[in-house]
Amino acid sequence: NELRISPVTNADGDITHYIGNQLDVSSRVERERRTTYQAHHDELTALPNRAHILDHLRLELRRARRNGGSVAVVMLDLDQFKQINDRFGHAAGDRALSWAARRLRSAVRAGDLLGRLGGDEFLLVLAGLPTTSPPGSSEQAPSPDETLWRVQEHLHAALDRPLTLTDVSVRLSASSGAALFPRDADGAAELIAHADAAMYLAKSGG
Repeated sequence: NELRISPVTNADGDITHYIGNQLDVSSRVERERRTTYQAHHDELTALPNRAHILDHLRLELRRARRNGGSVAVVMLDLDQFKQINDRFGHAAGDRALSWAARRLRSAVRAGDLLGRLGGDEFLLVLAGLPTTSPPGSSEQAPSPDETLWRVQEHLHAALDRPLTLTDVSVRLSASSGAALFPRDADGAAELIAHADAAMYLAKSGG
């Protein structure tokens, strides 16, 4: 609630007293919250949208440059998704995309961010990847490449479930490619392009 105080004056213009009005602004706050949410999230999948995920990636890259850390991205593209749209219709395709988004999000590590770039393409940003063993640790920490491989395996496994569309059970799969800052690229666009190229190489069986 919001309290507004208004002065009351007499005929001479002198303030004689004040009147307080308490306004219920909860509906306005909710509208503003909803508008902010819609500006940063994809309507169909409820994942961060393209603008949000790219802003997040740029932020993590700036942080990594300051701290000397590493950042990775994983691009995912659903395999043969056009066939689902053609066979079952776009409404079923939308349901499949929403299902895939929920499954992929369930496999994302805490602290990483998954977003929808558009169509059937998703982007995962991983920050703070381990590069060396902690001081005093006798165990070798996994390399960034090992971490990326494990993350991609979890993402692919998350989709390995039956999905029912119009009384027909189908299985979705995805191709993925990864890129690591600073090894593969320095900027956000270049990093995504590198991961995109790796993804299409995997899709073509290269």
